[in-house]
Amino acid sequence: MHWMDFAGVSNNYKLGLSILWAVYSLGLVILGIWKRKQYIRITAITLFGLTLVKLFFYDLTYLNTISKTIVFISIGALMLIASFLYNKFNKQIADESEE
Repeated sequence: MHWMDFAGVSNNYKLGLSILWAVYSLGLVILGIWKRKQYIRITAITLFGLTLVKLFFYDLTYLNTISKTIVFISIGALMLIASFLYNKFNKQIADESEE
């Protein structure tokens, strides 16, 4: 957000909030895999979805191109990390659902 101030972007708090929600969602995915709790992982996926809805319907109308690019890349990278974790720990997640 500091770099956004240099670029003269206003309303960069919207950018930070979307990224913060996505980071929190990733933390919930990690916690859900670690604690083997399905409801935490479902909550994380729901929060990722709400973040994307907020991004498309609220942030895109008020942010400029540089801000949109930063948000999309950041949230996309966080979603890729979450997907990687799901695939890496797929066996543990499947074992949890069988119990």
